[in-house]
Amino acid sequence: NPRIPTIEEYIDEFLKWCVLTWNLETRGYGKYLLGMTPEQCWNAKRPPEGFPRVTEDEVNFQTCERRKEQVSVGGQINLRINGQRLEYVCDELFPLQGKTVEVLISRMTYRAITVIYPVTGGDNSCVARVKEQYDWVPEGDDAQEHMRAATRAQHRVKRAVKAGIDAFAIVSDSANPMEVLQAVESLPSKNPLASRGLFGNAAPQPPVPSPDHPSIGSVEWMATRRSKTASAAAERFMQEEH
Repeated sequence: NPRIPTIEEYIDEFLKWCVLTWNLETRGYGKYLLGMTPEQCWNAKRPPEGFPRVTEDEVNFQTCERRKEQVSVGGQINLRINGQRLEYVCDELFPLQGKTVEVLISRMTYRAITVIYPVTGGDNSCVARVKEQYDWVPEGDDAQEHMRAATRAQHRVKRAVKAGIDAFAIVSDSANPMEVLQAVESLPSKNPLASRGLFGNAAPQPPVPSPDHPSIGSVEWMATRRSKTASAAAERFMQEEH
């Protein structure tokens, strides 16, 4: 079985086929080709001023994502991209608070968006830029992929911070490590605190044997030990009173 080619290899082979095979062979004798090869037909029918070319701005305009959004209080537009909330501001949007506008999101960058809004006699447009606290938003050819990666990393950080807060709450409310372990064991398996990453193995462990106390690792032995200690302290207190 042959190896499946990569997309780059496929594009390279396709371009070679266009240049060396398709464009150099006669394809028919219809009213357009007139017995010429595609390359000869292209050169013969090309206007003196040349064929019109599509600019990069036109490509971005035709391939951008379009949304209908409402201008929020303060003249800003709030967008959710890949699960991340982004806020865009522009002076021209301040008088449009509460109105619905058309938003154009470029595939090249998330730092700025184009906003099309109605005016008397037609439409007008402005460029809204993301707020300063979102300076981490990527731009460039790989903006979409970088945005998804940055969002995944931010979500992991949020989960880690939340797990740390939960861990601090459990430790601060516990009088001894056994209570911490019991609290972790009672958590659902999907909770980050119940995983090995924070508290080690949360599965219950067998008691640690000892010559003097066979069940030294058990909760029952610790409860008995606490009871004996409390009784001894009470007896000492009574003796001191007498």
